[in-house]
Amino acid sequence: MKSNRTRSQLGRPRAFDADRALDRALTIFWRNGYEGASLPALTKAMGINRPSLYAAFGNKEALFRRALERYERGPAGYAPKALEKPTAREVVEALLDGIVALLTKPQNPGGCLMVQGALASGENAIEVMTGSVLPVAADCVMPVEQYDVVDGVVSLKSAVAATPYHNVHRRGSDSRQGALLLKSGTLLRAPEIAVAASAGMARVRVSSQPAVMIVSTGDELVEPGDPIADYQVRRSNAYACAATLRKRNFARVGDDHLLDDEEVLRDRLALHLTTHEVVILSGGVSMGKFDLVPKVLVQLGVQEVFHNVAQRPGRPMWFGIGPQGQSVFGLPGNPVSTLICLIRYVIPAIAEAMGTSRLPPERLALASPVTFQPPLAYFLPVAIEHDEWGRPWVNPRPPNGSGDFLSLAGSDGFVELPPGPNTYPKGFVSNVYRW
Repeated sequence: MKSNRTRSQLGRPRAFDADRALDRALTIFWRNGYEGASLPALTKAMGINRPSLYAAFGNKEALFRRALERYERGPAGYAPKALEKPTAREVVEALLDGIVALLTKPQNPGGCLMVQGALASGENAIEVMTGSVLPVAADCVMPVEQYDVVDGVVSLKSAVAATPYHNVHRRGSDSRQGALLLKSGTLLRAPEIAVAASAGMARVRVSSQPAVMIVSTGDELVEPGDPIADYQVRRSNAYACAATLRKRNFARVGDDHLLDDEEVLRDRLALHLTTHEVVILSGGVSMGKFDLVPKVLVQLGVQEVFHNVAQRPGRPMWFGIGPQGQSVFGLPGNPVSTLICLIRYVIPAIAEAMGTSRLPPERLALASPVTFQPPLAYFLPVAIEHDEWGRPWVNPRPPNGSGDFLSLAGSDGFVELPPGPNTYPKGFVSNVYRW
């Protein structure tokens, strides 16, 4: 039966030109590198089938060496030593070292956009985009500002040299395989999310945010926008607390307002304890007749951990643990006390429970002396200002009592000073907590 295939399809043609086939194979190696040059591409370019290639030249590595030996008879005098290397990759690397040295000699200027393949010259540079994967055997990338192209010939500008791994971000240079990229407890900001994405992590295990309920108490409180009587005050603490939590990326935040009625407090707080991991109460924790919060919480099975802290403002602060491990914070009702206790105690406690790594407090120096007499820790509102050298200082902004919320407007946070009596001089360094 007669075959319809041509002679070239059946195998090596009779007038087989080995040198011409090697030149064509070398072109494939130039364009794709050793590993990128496939056997189908090589046999097609050489005009032979795979059995004929094996018969004439041996395997792919032997073909590569034969092609290089043919090139060695040209201008690449550095090739013989490179060919003595034991593996094809080492051969390529040694050749590239010689190529770069050849092209950067003063008497033989040359250059590359990217030197690639088993041999290189100005004719074989390849233009790439920033961030491209380095082709096999390439080791040099030159930015467009450092070379000229005239009639298709690339040459480096004066005082510019192409050196191995110039402008190449090598694998493993940022982090070694198996290295820890993000520690447990790390807050996932934009940089950390980018790290996780670059590591191929489509999903990461994170700690869930707690559901937080903010509860203000008091018959005298009235909502913003509602008519107000002479004996009433605006309900502001809940909004300040919610804004503070949301600024710190707590999303599951609710709020409620309860009157100073024991039965109402017991029913509503029982509900909040079943639906939230954290309950923050504002008001009702002092020693007044209608400060019913500690009593009701104990009735609901919340175990008191402490009540009253040696500090100003915020001395009546209360804390307990619910029957299912809920965290319950009873903050004083005065606005300055509520906000300071929230930032100084509640937010760090929630972060600790979530496993978040805590950063050390910011520390800055006082811009003016402060005298404080009571034997209590002193939380003093401050504004952060910079001197003519750009150094930050904290300028004291003492409020007119713990109910003076207006004085906090325009301030940046508060400092924690040791118990008195004492005078803290200008330059005294203390912890700073920002709103």
